[in-house]
Amino acid sequence: MSTPRIHPIEDATPTHTSSAWFGAVLALAAAAGIVLWFHLPLEFDFDSPSFNPMVLVPVVLAGFGIVQTVKGVRGSIQQRRFGASCFEMEGDRVAVGGTLRGRILTARDLEPPGGFLLRMRCVESVRLTSDIGSGSKRSRDEIRWESVTKVEVADGTSRHGIPVQLAIPKSCGKYLEPGRKNDGVRWVLIVSAPVGGRNYEALFAVPVRDA
Repeated sequence: MSTPRIHPIEDATPTHTSSAWFGAVLALAAAAGIVLWFHLPLEFDFDSPSFNPMVLVPVVLAGFGIVQTVKGVRGSIQQRRFGASCFEMEGDRVAVGGTLRGRILTARDLEPPGGFLLRMRCVESVRLTSDIGSGSKRSRDEIRWESVTKVEVADGTSRHGIPVQLAIPKSCGKYLEPGRKNDGVRWVLIVSAPVGGRNYEALFAVPVRDA
């Protein structure tokens, strides 16, 4: 019997962290630039004659920038503590109705007391109806299917990898049908566990095809 082909998938967490930092810098810079360029008075009393509604724009941008900064800090701390993980998937793709198999390799030997939690998700970007004539296109991510499994590893550590064996039901095939009004479907494998007071988490984009 031939050995199955191994398809390595890198952890997407570093990419998400970089995107968070980029969004934070961009939003905070835009907020400061609007205030300085337009010489907006920082007046938030709606009844005041000097109140300019435009001052709310940099406030919203600053709020978004702060949220992204928090995400960036958390992601950077996690990368520094746990390093990058890799999912060694068996085969190039997994078919709907089949079983996702492989193992997750961690950069450091992790020993969570309660094992690891595996979550497999089918996420559909649902296209929202826009105002007529606006020309804007928006979408919202919705979890269409999710499987949650707890995995105990040999010797209680991730030394030899975290085993993955998750069945994907045939019913999920309807989300891959052509002509469906969406902006795409993503399949995400998430592994997490509390380790030493911190939460280890890694995300992997899994290629899934119709049966």
